Amino acid sequence: MFEVTADVTDAAGETRTGQQHISLGSTALTLRLDVPEQLNREKLPALRLFSTNAAGEARPARGQLRLFRLTPLPAPCGPAPGRGRSGKL
Repeated sequence: MFEVTADVTDAAGETRTGQQHISLGSTALTLRLDVPEQLNREKLPALRLFSTNAAGEARPARGQLRLFRLTPLPAPCGPAPGRGRSGKL
């Protein structure tokens, strides 16, 4: 994060100062999805998706948001690889 400060003096001798915080990088937009920690699938709340540029300013973005339910992996049937029947190395 960089801070750019500019002091400008006009012809009348009045000086104004401005500041801007800038983050440099190769990412044009940053997306952030606000989702509650726990969801009730019977009554889903509105989800908020924010897009900002490198300076943190809100920017319009178009796209498609798809949510998928993650299913847990099935429990293993035998001992972990590299372990004997007793489960010890």
